[in-house]
Amino acid sequence: MIRRSINSTTTQLVRSRVVYNINNNNNNNKYNNTNSIKYYTTNSYNNNNNDNNKKNTHDNGYKYFGTTMTAALVIGACGYTLCECFEDHENHVVQIKTGYKYPKYLIGNDEYRLVVVGTRALTMFKFNVYSIGMYINESEAKKQLLEHSKKDQIDFCNGKAVVLEQLMSNGTGLCIKIKPTRKVTWDHIFNGFEGTMADMMWRKYQMDLGDVEILMKQLKSAFPGNMDMPTTSEIDFLRKDADTLVVLFDNKPVKEITDQRFATTFFEFYLGDRSKVPVVRKEFYERLWKILQPADTEHLNRFGLH
Repeated sequence: MIRRSINSTTTQLVRSRVVYNINNNNNNNKYNNTNSIKYYTTNSYNNNNNDNNKKNTHDNGYKYFGTTMTAALVIGACGYTLCECFEDHENHVVQIKTGYKYPKYLIGNDEYRLVVVGTRALTMFKFNVYSIGMYINESEAKKQLLEHSKKDQIDFCNGKAVVLEQLMSNGTGLCIKIKPTRKVTWDHIFNGFEGTMADMMWRKYQMDLGDVEILMKQLKSAFPGNMDMPTTSEIDFLRKDADTLVVLFDNKPVKEITDQRFATTFFEFYLGDRSKVPVVRKEFYERLWKILQPADTEHLNRFGLH
C-alpha cells in the first residue's frame, strides 16, 4: 500500500518528456520498461536542505531536463483561459475570436448537445493553443441528474464534484471537440494530456505503471506523432458509454480505447479539480444546470454572449 504524508519522500514519475511529482513513503519504488514510452520512479527528499535538494534534482532529473522543459514550453503550461464572445445562430454558435463554428448538436450524434465553448492557451505566453467545445448527451443527463436539477444554480455548481461523479459512474455520453488555433502536431496535443492524465490514473486507481503506459500508448497511437493538425481540422473525443472513448478526426473514427478508468480520467482532465481550463469548466456546470431546467424556461433561449 502506498501511504502519503506532507513531509514524506517525494517520488517522481519520469517520462522522457514529462516529470510527474507524487508523494510516496517507499524509497525503493522503481519501475522500468523497455517500450518507447517509459515511466519509472526516482526518489528525492523533500526537506529544507538546499544543497541536498539541488544535488537530488541534478542526480535524478538532469538528463530529462531539456526535453521536460521543451514539453512544458510547448503545451504543458496550458491552462490560461480568456473571456469569450459568441454569435448565437439557429443551428450553431460562432466563437468570435477564432471564427470557429460549433454545431449546437453533434453531426451524426444529434443527442449530444453543446454546453460550452472556450479556449485552452499557454499561461506564460497567453496565446491560444486550441479552441474547445464540450457536449453532453442531453436526454441521458436529464434522466441521470434529475434530482440535482431541482437545486438552484449556486448549489448545483458548488456540488460539481458530485455531479461529475454521477456523470462518470452512469456512463453519460460526453464529447470534447478540439480545434487547433495554430499549426501544431499530434505530439504537441498528446504531450498536453500525458503528464497529468498518467498522474491522475496512478493516484486515483493505484494502477501499475505498466498499465498506465499501455493506455497512454493507445491514445498516442491514434495519429502519427509528427502529423500536422491544421486549423481547419477537428478532433473529437467521444464517450459513448462508461468504458469506451472514441477518437474522431474530422468526424471519422480513428481510435477506440476501451477502459473505464481511462475514459473517466480523460473527461476529469477537463471537468475535474485539476482542469487545465478552469474558466471553461466553471461555465460548463453553469450551462449544464440551465440545460437541465424545463424547456420552456428563459434560460435556454440563447447560448449567451460573454
